[in-house]
Amino acid sequence: MVHDREEKINSILKAAVKVLAQKGYDRTTIADISQAANVARGALHYYFRDKEDLVTKALANSTSNMVQSSLEALKGESAEEIVDNEINVHKKIIHENSDFYSFLFEMWCVSRRSKKIKKEFINCQDKVITAIKQWLEIASKQGIIKVNLGESEALARALLGITDGLAFELIDHPEKLNDKNTWMPFKKMILAVLKE
Repeated sequence: MVHDREEKINSILKAAVKVLAQKGYDRTTIADISQAANVARGALHYYFRDKEDLVTKALANSTSNMVQSSLEALKGESAEEIVDNEINVHKKIIHENSDFYSFLFEMWCVSRRSKKIKKEFINCQDKVITAIKQWLEIASKQGIIKVNLGESEALARALLGITDGLAFELIDHPEKLNDKNTWMPFKKMILAVLKE
């Protein structure tokens, strides 16, 4: 029973991300999300207090999933191997989950008008930054990369800005996703950070 409940909630959250990415927050209704999730509208009201509650939970869930996928790629014997792995995973995420970045940008916009969504947006960003910071510190202590540990949080913020910024750009220019000229400057910037 718990498994079915979690499965239904995950289905609703995934549908919410997709619909919100396509229609935007203001034009999305609970009915739109219930239809996309293929569940009764009452189920959404059963699991979520209102649209804002649903959206904040979709933001938290989707961000956690993306962080986990990204961090799994940050493995390798050298900074170059790690960056190549991260590029491949980032390309895959952008290709297979382009709705996530459209949704994320929409949530940033909505967070300017909703205190609840802003709080969750900042919370999600902080979790991502903490995860990147921890990875930087561990990889540095292992000697795989060289970073100033006193700057690890600032570096994490910069890396997040670069990766999210590139993802937003590629949403509008999907033809550039597999273009080496798109990724070479990205690789050089990240390597410069990781080889301080």
